[in-house]
Amino acid sequence: VVVPPGDTEVLTVPKTTTGTTAPILQLDGDDIDFDNRYFQSPPVAKPLRILYHSDEDPNRTGAPLFFFKRALIETATFKPELTLKKFADPLDKIDWSLLDFVVVSDPLGNVPMDAMRQYLDEGGRGLFMVRSLNSVPALAKLLELDQLPASEAKIADYALLGEIDRKHPYLQGFSEARFADFTKVHFWRHRTLDIGNLEKARVLASFDSGEPAWFEVPVGKGSLLVMTSSWDREDSQLALSTKFIPLIYAILTQDPSGRDSKQAYFIGDSIPLDAGIEKTVTLPDGEEVGVAEDEASFDATDTPGLYKIAYPTRQFVAAVNIPTQESRLAAIEGDKLEQLLKVDEERAEGRAKGEIPPAKLSVQEQESQQKVWMWLLYLVMILLIVEILYSARCAQPKAAPSEGGV
Repeated sequence: VVVPPGDTEVLTVPKTTTGTTAPILQLDGDDIDFDNRYFQSPPVAKPLRILYHSDEDPNRTGAPLFFFKRALIETATFKPELTLKKFADPLDKIDWSLLDFVVVSDPLGNVPMDAMRQYLDEGGRGLFMVRSLNSVPALAKLLELDQLPASEAKIADYALLGEIDRKHPYLQGFSEARFADFTKVHFWRHRTLDIGNLEKARVLASFDSGEPAWFEVPVGKGSLLVMTSSWDREDSQLALSTKFIPLIYAILTQDPSGRDSKQAYFIGDSIPLDAGIEKTVTLPDGEEVGVAEDEASFDATDTPGLYKIAYPTRQFVAAVNIPTQESRLAAIEGDKLEQLLKVDEERAEGRAKGEIPPAKLSVQEQESQQKVWMWLLYLVMILLIVEILYSARCAQPKAAPSEGGV
């Protein structure tokens, strides 16, 4: 592909013979070659640990769990791991700190919510489906409310989603016009919840009647997404819509806490590491560097390339590139360059003498700080207005004295 200077070309990088994306992209034919290589990390499927807490029959066709299990497709970046627990099952053997998401579907009012509440308080994320009025007391208990007024919505035929907050991370994928249409998703049943007492609740979507359909509530350090309907076949057509799988994956994979570390960095960035575990880092030149077990980051990223971080049971590769602004080689204006050189020279002299002189300001900076000329202009304008008013008053003819005397 030939790209003339100043033009832009968008290309799809071909796969390698192994079926993966090449870790290094190299540009040939450029005389300045310091930035002619771009490094990218190979995709690693991150475990996505999900707890589904419900008394549903997993084999009942049309149940939420039936569709949910089939929507969890392993991708190049996520590997779903689903754990099923009924409300009567003990939860003491679950390590809640390892969970990425919890789905609660239609619990009865007397179901204990203490473990779920603690999980959310510590930064966990969850989804609560209100499939019937029987689950409203459990939701109120989870949100620590004395009561949560609710009723079954009266729907003549079907309800549609009206207002949708596409700025929310869960729904940003539906911002484009071709993905934004939810009018084909019909809701046969839903519950009406009075969320007036939830001051921090954010409505993500509402029905055409104005009642909340999906809303998010911050709980401690975490958050809870509440659906007043569900994707059960008896509730809606959501599970049969093309929106279902993208919506589920957006909800599951979006992590506002930022716990998912990125794999693309720039020179000087710190690469997060797992503390309290043995690990080694292999630099781009092949040198292996030992890292203390208590270290939580690797800071010696002063060379672009691929950094391999190895743990006893797994490893990943972090790509470190040159910042994009380093490739902008446009010439600096002469006066600006001269000013920079003078400032640098004076600072060097100041360091030699033990003192650093203040940098000289440009004409624009001096004017912006002083603003003297503006005040003078205001004063002249005020004097001019006063003079005009005074002249106009003096030019007015005096009233003639009346003829008759006393």
